[in-house]
Amino acid sequence: MTVFNSYIQAFQQLGFYLSNGAIWKFIIPSVVVTVFYGLLFLMFSFILAPLNLLTFLPWVGDFIQNTYDWLWNSSLSVVFYAQSFTVLTLLSPFMSLLSSKCDEMTTGFVDEYSTARLISDLWRAVKLNIRLFILYLITAAVILWLIQPLLGETVAKGLSYLLSSYLFGFSLFDYNFERYQMNISTTFKKGNTNWIVLLIGGTLFQFIYVIPILGTLFAPFLVTIITTHVFITTKDSWIR
Repeated sequence: MTVFNSYIQAFQQLGFYLSNGAIWKFIIPSVVVTVFYGLLFLMFSFILAPLNLLTFLPWVGDFIQNTYDWLWNSSLSVVFYAQSFTVLTLLSPFMSLLSSKCDEMTTGFVDEYSTARLISDLWRAVKLNIRLFILYLITAAVILWLIQPLLGETVAKGLSYLLSSYLFGFSLFDYNFERYQMNISTTFKKGNTNWIVLLIGGTLFQFIYVIPILGTLFAPFLVTIITTHVFITTKDSWIR
């Protein structure tokens, strides 16, 4: 089965998974994280509100506005990816449970879980996502300082988007890698071999995630289900 056919089949089976009421309890952590980030945004907006009044001052206001715009534009992509990886890390134990449930519904494979296992999954996600984010920062710097001057901003942004999609896909597929007891070093090797599978999954995640509010709520939940089904149908290419 080709990669694209696996994803098409995963979309076709999405209704099968969502029709199971037990699946929907796994969206509760996403609701909590979404509310938390919403309140955090409101808090920062309240704290920064006085700065908006200062922008009306002659000269000083222009300096503050220009400095704010420069900082915002310079750090926007880094902040976005840092926040995204943080969300995936916080949700990792619960999305791992969701992935296991989908596997059980499809193949009958039952994965035993415990509190110690949840803590272990969280620690694995922390280690993995820190590595992925550092890798993103390094490669993004190379794209910004070396590739963009040579090939232009459009090409650089396209490469950056593909890079981040691959890394997000890696994080999402890792719920399956952990369940089948693949260590992180092995998963990096397998990920490089099956890079297009991860790239499509991460692209799908970003496409949904950028939707205000709903993205944080549904992207991890839905894409975990989809990538789990894709992993199951392509499992032979990962475990051999």
